[in-house]
Amino acid sequence: MNSEIGITSRRAFLGFLAKAPLVPVAVLAPRPAQAAPPTSARQVLMNDFAIAGFRYYDGARELPGLAAGTKLTLRAEPANPYDSFAVEIFHGPAKLGYVPRFCNRHISRLLQDAVPLACVVERVDSQAPPWEAVVVGVCLPVI
Repeated sequence: MNSEIGITSRRAFLGFLAKAPLVPVAVLAPRPAQAAPPTSARQVLMNDFAIAGFRYYDGARELPGLAAGTKLTLRAEPANPYDSFAVEIFHGPAKLGYVPRFCNRHISRLLQDAVPLACVVERVDSQAPPWEAVVVGVCLPVI
């Protein structure tokens, strides 16, 4: 049941989260070894999520070329008219979609501050609905 009090409370909580400071790297748990592809640097998993808008961009064409461990590119899009914290996800030149709005603020801020973030495909399920077909993880390199 969606009451006006419940909706207002959720909005207030989401507003609080948007203004909260970033979590220090030392607090984050290390990325599990079985989920990460072999890399030379240690990384910390910041977020994992399904790609938003996957069915509206080049996702369907790129799906056969995506597998666990595929590296993707993140690009902040501060001029986006709908969300100034929008972050695009690319596989080569093909746009797959966006980082979901519920977790894009800190990723956008880090990208705009030139912090190197890695985006890797964690799971691909071609039988799933388009909004759940590809799950990616965003990692922060640990120095």
